[in-house]
This record gives sequence, C-alpha cells and structure tokens, in this order.
Amino acid sequence: MAAPLDPGGWDRALRLMAAHAGAAHGQLIAVGGQQPVPFNHITDYDFDRHREFDERQESYSSDNWRIGASRGPMEIVSERDYDAARTLCRSDFYDDFVADADIPFGCQTVLIEQPGRLLGLAALRNRTDGRSSEADRDAFAAAAPLALAAARMQIALEHQGALLLVGSFEAMASASFLLDASGRICATTGPAEALALAGDRLTIRDRRLRACRRGVDDRLQATVRAGLAASAPGMVGRLWLDDDPLDRDLRCEVYALPVTEFSFGFAPRLLVAVRAPAPLGPAAERELSALLGLTPAEAAVAVSLAEGIDRETIASARGSTLGTVNAQIKSLFRKADVSREAELVALLNRLLR
Repeated sequence: MAAPLDPGGWDRALRLMAAHAGAAHGQLIAVGGQQPVPFNHITDYDFDRHREFDERQESYSSDNWRIGASRGPMEIVSERDYDAARTLCRSDFYDDFVADADIPFGCQTVLIEQPGRLLGLAALRNRTDGRSSEADRDAFAAAAPLALAAARMQIALEHQGALLLVGSFEAMASASFLLDASGRICATTGPAEALALAGDRLTIRDRRLRACRRGVDDRLQATVRAGLAASAPGMVGRLWLDDDPLDRDLRCEVYALPVTEFSFGFAPRLLVAVRAPAPLGPAAERELSALLGLTPAEAAVAVSLAEGIDRETIASARGSTLGTVNAQIKSLFRKADVSREAELVALLNRLLR
C-alpha cells in the first residue's frame, strides 16, 4: 500500500510479490489507449529489449497467448491456461520473444479494466523457476487484491492532481479540458463544459474532444496525437477553431503534461485550453515592422487586419480614406509575399499569436 507514495515503492512491492510467488520477475502493465502500452514495469529486467517489443502493435494482439489466456478482473490464470491458449494463438514472433526473454511460465491477473484499456499484474517465471506450484499461485492470488488497492490509490492521487489543475484554470475562468493517455477527456472546467454544450465550435463524443468543423477537427486530432506522443512537457500546437481567417475569435492550445515515473496511462496527459487571444498592441506593430520591413502606418493597418477589423473601419479609425488603406494593404501583400487578404491575415496571426 506504500507503493504509490514512496519513490521506488512499486519496484520494491513487485520484487516482494515475485519473491513470495517464487518468480524471477514481477510485472505491472497497462495496455490500451493511443499507445499500445503506456506503462510496463518488470523487475530485474532489460528494458531496452522489452521497449522494442512494446512498440510493435502486434505484440499485444490476439496472437499473444498471454493475452489470449486473460480472463476478467481478479481471475488468476497460469500455465494451464497458457497451454490452452497456445493451441489457439500461434505467433512465432511472440514465442521467439518469450524464449529470448526467458519468461515461459508464470501467473497473471487483470486488476482494472476499462473500455479500451486495462491494468494487469503478473509474476513472470524463467526456465530455472519452472512452472508455478499451487503455493506459488496462492501467494500471487493473495497479493493481487493488495496490488489492486494500491493501483486504485495511485489513480485516485493522479486524478486528484488533475482536479487541482482544473481548479486552478477554473479560477481563471479558462475553458480547459484534460485528456488522458487514450485521448479521452478526464476533467473539464465549467467554461469548457459550456463551450462543448453550445456545440458550435467544440463538442464531446465518446468522451473525446472534437471540433465541429471538419478541417479544424482534422488539425485538432493530429495535434492531440502529437501531444500524446511527446516526450517532454510543453506546448505541442495551437489552432483556430474557425476555418475563416477573417472570422477567428477563439484559439485552441494543446500542452503535453509532465509524466511521472509510474503513470499507468489513466492520469491526465494533455491540457487543451481554449481562449480568445489577447488584443495586439504597439509591440506587435514594432515586431511586424522588423519582420516584414513595414512602415509604421502599414504595421498599424496589418495589426488591425489581424484583429479582424474590416477595411472601412480601419480607414475611419485612422482618419484616412479607403483608397489609402487599400494601397497600404496592397503594399502589405507585396512585402508579405501573399496575394489575398485571407493569406495575409493567416500569416499575421502565425507571426503574432
């Protein structure tokens, strides 16, 4: 029960479980989600060899006889079940891996099962250990409920952290969604729920965040996939929730969150924040002047266009004629190397926001 609380606690607990069950290795593994195996810890084992195995999609298919032998949560399976599964699940790839890793025997159980993913516990035995005895299986069965309680505690702690994070964004009245390792929503702020319920920009289907416009949704899903695959925390992308460059008032930003050493894939992995961008000011005008070689007047017109202001309003606000503004925009086209106002606005927003 101390495993979720102490550094290295899970490794010590799994070693202890394996020793009581007479096995060379203890294993805790999460399967499912965007990554085939978001978490896999095996005691006293060469992780580089197993990492390559985990990255192959077929490694955890129905041809894997350990997967084929699995039953429901807290049901113990062992070598007799493996023998039966081998007659149905034939995979030279998995058999070669098991022989090379020297883990042909053992017992296992599913601790937690949710749609599309599960958390499992195993005692992996090598050829020297031999097949498990009844006493070995009894020791493993006695450890399984304790492992389940500890796993539930860790998941609860991870979700408590998620709720605290959501609470921080709630205090800022931010529309924020937290996504887990499967890409599903695990927490939202009040403004985020209201945005999804409105259903004109974002919606939630099957606990997944979707943009209402197809092109925008394609970009959103690609950004989410990139975030889930990110190896370091930080912003992985941002996109507008409207395809029309002249009518953009909400931007979506996707951040990868830090991953703890023992994270089963149930904890939040991504933060998706939706907000209206801050108004552009004199600093933006100076930045554009430096980047594109604009005059002060052209930079002011460019910033107004990026804010979504039409030409007539720009002319009126500047006390100039529409013809003057049109001439300045034509100059902007040439300096920015674009031919249409939509292209110009898109470029300006990429540069400034």
